[in-house]
Amino acid sequence: MKNLFKKFFSNNKEQKEKVIRQAAEDLAPFEEALRNLKHQALKEQAIEIATALTRGQVVINPDPQWKFQGQALAVYLKASKGEKVHVVSLNEALAKRRIEEQQGIFHGLNLTTGLLYHEQSSEERREVYKADVVFGTAGAFINDYLKDQKILDIKDRRQPVRSFCVVEKGDLILLDQGTRPVGVFGKDEKIIDSITLRSYFSNYRDLSAWVDFDAGDQSEFLDLYGMETLKFSEEKGLQQRRETPPVRIYKTLEEKRRAILSELKNKAGFTEPLLVALRNDEKAELLMEHLQETGIPYSSLLLKDRKDEGEFVTEAVENKQMMLVVNPVSRGIEEFLPENIHILSTERYMLKRNDEHIKRMAFNSGERGTIEFILSLGDDLMDVFSEDELEQFKESISVETDQPIENVKVEEMMDYVQQRMKEKNASLRSYVQNFESVIQRQREVIYSEREKVLTEEDIKEHILNLMESAIDDEIEKHTSNSVFPEEWNLDGLASALSTSFLPKDQLVFQDIENLTKKDLKGHLIQKASKAYLDRKKVLGKESFDLMQRVLLLRIIDRKWGEHLEAMEELRQDMNLRAMGRQDPIRAFQVEGFELFENMTKTIPKDLMQGLFAPEEEEK
Repeated sequence: MKNLFKKFFSNNKEQKEKVIRQAAEDLAPFEEALRNLKHQALKEQAIEIATALTRGQVVINPDPQWKFQGQALAVYLKASKGEKVHVVSLNEALAKRRIEEQQGIFHGLNLTTGLLYHEQSSEERREVYKADVVFGTAGAFINDYLKDQKILDIKDRRQPVRSFCVVEKGDLILLDQGTRPVGVFGKDEKIIDSITLRSYFSNYRDLSAWVDFDAGDQSEFLDLYGMETLKFSEEKGLQQRRETPPVRIYKTLEEKRRAILSELKNKAGFTEPLLVALRNDEKAELLMEHLQETGIPYSSLLLKDRKDEGEFVTEAVENKQMMLVVNPVSRGIEEFLPENIHILSTERYMLKRNDEHIKRMAFNSGERGTIEFILSLGDDLMDVFSEDELEQFKESISVETDQPIENVKVEEMMDYVQQRMKEKNASLRSYVQNFESVIQRQREVIYSEREKVLTEEDIKEHILNLMESAIDDEIEKHTSNSVFPEEWNLDGLASALSTSFLPKDQLVFQDIENLTKKDLKGHLIQKASKAYLDRKKVLGKESFDLMQRVLLLRIIDRKWGEHLEAMEELRQDMNLRAMGRQDPIRAFQVEGFELFENMTKTIPKDLMQGLFAPEEEEK
């Protein structure tokens, strides 16, 4: 183990020895817990994985056992130093499996664990976040984060800090879902705020991840998240290479359907489990109709189903039912599959990486695990070609009805489409993130403002500063027409401010010709401050403090929601700008900034109107 640490650290000899001694001390408790509770010795490869994770890297190709040890060790090293750790899984079933695997070790090391799941109340989730290590899905963490940005009392906060995060299956979560917005809904089911996974995960001080194999995604992790990668060689755990699985491609969807049904009839009654991978719920439901006619026993897991993946697999295997699963890759179902499973994939994925995922589901399930593809020229993957192109290609192929096409060019076409989709998706993620980064900078300003209002013990100075800003804005609006004070619109200024703190006929000056903007501002701020203190006396300190906090938070939330709608309209308009050869990103930055600046200027004015509103209006 010393040799490993010497490889990692290249300081002077004295410093190197110090690092080695400290590392050995840090690892000792974990090694003991692993030996006592799991009857395993800590492997050097696991230490290498843990080192990469704690440094915020993406680990590629970790062997399952090293992966378990490495992830648990990384979590321990961070949590034992007082950092809150979040472990992100694809779904609740995997999050539950992960905490069951690891909590024994963490509890033995005096670290607490918690699990987020759908049915929890707000109070229960707040308790979960008190744990040293929290397991859950990306959606659960993000939803709690967004809801925290709508609370009116700091005691209602669910997710207090975002320190260290480990994302499992990082390609599926951080890349495939990276620029997909996740929203939080209001009472009328209208989205009142949203954020992309990329923007959310950027809030963590340290973000790390692992992926199951090398799909050439290193540059995308670097571009989107600034994350370096650690790739294990094949000798360090890459799954065994297997022969190319059989592929049958038919001319039409109808021929493919008949071939699938024939195959399933032949497989019905076999003792080894069978999983049928389908593209979407609609296609799965169509196949289910045909299976019901044949009487073949099956169990289905559609995208719309909230079934537990582990329970689904267990029940299907026990009842000897074939499993119809829509998009099994995105569900991480391979961790629950039994030995020697046969997989029938009814389409190729848009991304070749996901085809590799599904192959490994079969090949890693045991010596007799197998997979085959039954495809057609009518599959979604081929939609990239025009109808005319496909028809011409079909006509060029001579094959009997219900016989698969023996033409290597077909698979080459599919490979070509997948490569194009990979490039297109990477480009699209970058394009979308450029827009999102504009909104993210604005979001950070708004959320920071909310944080001040929620956490500062006394927000009097903050409120007075906002009032001063509102007064400055009104003065500028009513005096910018001239350098001569007698030409200023003082009546308009008085009328504008009479909606908040200024009583009518209270803006009177004897010597207007010698009036300066500084004198005018000082006069108005004095009156505003007096009105503020008078209001505080009337309502009482505690009631007034609560009222002004809640009022400001509600104004910020309302304005931010309206601004997001305006930004979305602007984003849609950018598509037309792009067609007009205008740089859409640059235009979005400039015009989005103007929208944001105008929106933030309205917050102080609305605050003043709310602060001094008559009580009957408040009600």
